[in-house]
Amino acid sequence: MTTPDVIYADKHDNVIGSGSIGYAVEQGIIRRVVQIFLIDGAGSLLLQRRSAHSYAFPLRWNASATGHVDVGETYEEAAYREMKEEIDVDDVALKEVGKIFIEEDEEGYLKSFAMLYVGTSAKRQTVPDYHEVSEMRWFPIVDIVKWIERTPDDFTPSFGGGLEFFLARQSSGV
Repeated sequence: MTTPDVIYADKHDNVIGSGSIGYAVEQGIIRRVVQIFLIDGAGSLLLQRRSAHSYAFPLRWNASATGHVDVGETYEEAAYREMKEEIDVDDVALKEVGKIFIEEDEEGYLKSFAMLYVGTSAKRQTVPDYHEVSEMRWFPIVDIVKWIERTPDDFTPSFGGGLEFFLARQSSGV
């Protein structure tokens, strides 16, 4: 199976081309990605643990669903596609929270603009794609914040940035 080309962007998130994820990582090219947070009515967030086969940060906890924006897609279309592909959820309406720039490691070679979406979902069993996701679990957001403070390497750096952004937007009423 060949993977579709992803969108490359400049430092202002203008499209500058497309190509493989691997090439973008090697060359330090910025990509467009999405993060989806599914939250239940009690304030718990569904997290996925990346599979051992993940190209970056295997076996670390991450947002409910994440992924690249493929050529021909908008951020929103990519969010719905990734949610369906990774965790088999297609009946949750998503709301755009906002966009942040993320560099996922100290060398800065994993660069992306991440559009964050949030959706309200009942606490239910999802069916993850086990090639991409090894485990799914609901956690109270307050517990996730404490967990990140204790052992940040349990999480992908992009998730930590996305959660900070989300909580700041929530506290400012946006």
